[in-house]
Amino acid sequence: MLSKKNKSFNSVIGADTIITGDIKSDGSLRIDGKLTGNIEVQGDLFIGSSAVINGNITADNIELSGTVVGNIHSENLLRMLSTAKLYGDMHVNAFVADEGAFFQGKCNMPKASESTVSESESE
Repeated sequence: MLSKKNKSFNSVIGADTIITGDIKSDGSLRIDGKLTGNIEVQGDLFIGSSAVINGNITADNIELSGTVVGNIHSENLLRMLSTAKLYGDMHVNAFVADEGAFFQGKCNMPKASESTVSESESE
C-alpha cells in the first residue's frame, strides 16, 4: 500500500478536472477531481478528499478519502480514511476504516472466508 512517506503516482487527475468515461492505468493513480465512469488500475489508487467518483473501481490497493458511488474491487487492501464515503459493495482481501469513514453496502472478503472455512474443516 502507499506509504505516507512515499506517495508517488504515475498519473494525477487534479481537483479542477471533470472526466466522463472509463480510465485504465498500468501504474499508480491519484484522483482529486470528479469522474463518471469506471476505473481499472494495475497498481495503487489514491482517491483524494475532494474526489467524487460515480462508477466501479478495480485496483491492487485503494486508499479512499473522497466519495465513491459504485462498487470497489481491491486485490489487496482498501483503506477508508476519515473523510471517505462509499455507497456500494466492496470485494476486498483486507479492509481498514478510520473513525468517521462512511460505508453503505455489502463487504465480501474471499480470502478471509477461505481461511475460516479451512480452520473449521481442520477442527
